[in-house]
Amino acid sequence: MRSNNGLVVDEVGGGMDDPRVDGEAKLQALDLLRLVLWFGILTAAVEVAFLAAIKLGSLASAPVGWANPDDRLRHSYLWLSPHVVWMAPLTLSVVLALPAAILALAGRVNQRVFSLRIVSGVLAFVCWCSLLYIYPRLYDIAVVLLAVGLAVQVARWIDTHQETFLRVVRKTTPWMVAALLFVAVAMNAGTILRERISSASASAPGSDAKNVLLLILDTVRASNLSLYGYPRETTPNIERLAASGVTFDRAIATSPWTLPSHVSMFTGRLPYEFNANFLVPYGGQHRTLAEEMAALGYVTAGFAANLVYCAWESGITRGFLHYDAYQISATEFLKSFALGRRLDRSPALHGLFDHYDVFGEKDAKVVTNEFLNWLEGRPQDRPFFAFLNFMDPHEPYLPPARFEQKFGTGTPRRHDLNNYFLRWAARADRVLMSPEELNAEVAAYDGTIAYVDEQVGVLIDRLREEDLLQNTVVIVASDHGEQFGEHGLHVHGNSLFLPNLHVPLVVASGDRLPGGMRVGAPVSIRDIPATVMSLSGVAGDNPFPGKSLDRYWSEVDADSIDAGQVVFSELTDIRGMPTTKSLIVGRYHYIWGENRVEGLFDLNSDPGELTNLVSRENLDLVNSMRRLMAPHIRNDAALWERLPQND
Repeated sequence: MRSNNGLVVDEVGGGMDDPRVDGEAKLQALDLLRLVLWFGILTAAVEVAFLAAIKLGSLASAPVGWANPDDRLRHSYLWLSPHVVWMAPLTLSVVLALPAAILALAGRVNQRVFSLRIVSGVLAFVCWCSLLYIYPRLYDIAVVLLAVGLAVQVARWIDTHQETFLRVVRKTTPWMVAALLFVAVAMNAGTILRERISSASASAPGSDAKNVLLLILDTVRASNLSLYGYPRETTPNIERLAASGVTFDRAIATSPWTLPSHVSMFTGRLPYEFNANFLVPYGGQHRTLAEEMAALGYVTAGFAANLVYCAWESGITRGFLHYDAYQISATEFLKSFALGRRLDRSPALHGLFDHYDVFGEKDAKVVTNEFLNWLEGRPQDRPFFAFLNFMDPHEPYLPPARFEQKFGTGTPRRHDLNNYFLRWAARADRVLMSPEELNAEVAAYDGTIAYVDEQVGVLIDRLREEDLLQNTVVIVASDHGEQFGEHGLHVHGNSLFLPNLHVPLVVASGDRLPGGMRVGAPVSIRDIPATVMSLSGVAGDNPFPGKSLDRYWSEVDADSIDAGQVVFSELTDIRGMPTTKSLIVGRYHYIWGENRVEGLFDLNSDPGELTNLVSRENLDLVNSMRRLMAPHIRNDAALWERLPQND
């Protein structure tokens, strides 16, 4: 029944204490817990459903130039763990428990504060804030004002429908909690069960099959590695590996940013041959290296620190039986709901914790330990194919403290100028940096490379201790480079100049390769899948395009086998950048852009690419490059029409 002031008495089901105090009734602890869980689970469920609708309903037209726009899915990336389904309700419920506890304590002083109307209004305010922050363009003050107004309306409705509301809460909360627990257990147990079933059902390849370890140093340019003559000792462990393998002095990425380069390394295809772009994940048109290795009976596993373009939404996780990207950690719980994600982007919060990278970043040691833990528990009767992605050298270049000063210049770095996004951080004014500040950035970048190199050493030593190294093909490479003011440009993804494309590449395989060999010819990272298939010891035809790199040590005349080879790279339409394509043929680097920018550089005499050789004096050479470029543009009508013909 209801009293004159609208409060619920005991007959409703024990939800209120009686007698009342000053006309108000005090909530019981059990009802308070029910309210916290009910508001938290319901609000998070609405948010997750909204995000799912965005993800599943993000069908749109294809970027200009793609052949089949009706088949292209332009996604709204969420950059969230799939476990957000259960993490968000749990986290929001914990967050709501804090104001609820405060109100309960305040009720000991003034029991009128601890009423259903006030408690539900406060909980509704927090929930509305989280829901409104799903839309990222609202100002904080707008979110607060809207949330206050909506919460007042919710509290008023509840105050006039207390019996109905509490009855619904009491009946539905146990089912909501049960559903939450079921989803959490099912998602975690299902992953483990799927791995075990797949491992048990696959047949092992022949006894000659070699393990394969592919180490990708994200955003590492070759010119900053001591392996390539850099004066700072950044890569002693990779050099130790190279002493027993082959180093490629001019390895070239197929793209100056992560996703298309990784797809090329997994499929052997060039960027224009697949649909992977800034807002478009890889669609799986071509089988990946992991899919092929799994079909051959390998145990496949991936461990990625790049949570922007190497996680489940990217499409490159195909074929991996086990894949670690997002962690189940405190920071991932924070990012699981919109209000937490807003706090995560706050520069003030980062300053408070003296933490200037994104919260929850996976450093090289975490990735290494994930792999080593998996290695210990993997099926022992089958070879493995493992892919590790290290993210530390990516902006904002924040190595551990002992590496931060390894090459330090003494110039303070302006971390207060960092902007924070869900999965990456970026300094706002790189083009305005002084030479001293730029040198400090390079020193920090070098420190991150040295830190990753240390972890590579840990991996190699562990494989040796486990007596696995002799039977393992180890490939160390990068997806793209980085710019520090060259041509007035910074970071990556914005040009096809050499700092963005020239990457490290080392291949080792026990004592089966000519140790310490160096190859000076230009090669493409698209050759990695063919190389893996050739060196793995598994009989059969190579299913990947590109050519195995073992031609350089297995051919009689290795110096001449690639005379005239064309190494192709491409920068597709990313964040408004014009499509640009480039070729490296021998000593020459040719660049063509849809905005009719054309460049030709002699990398031997002009490694900084400062002198453009496109002129009538070099017309024969320029036209030969245009003819070589033509096959890579015919699929793009807009570019093909603009390609000069024998000017």
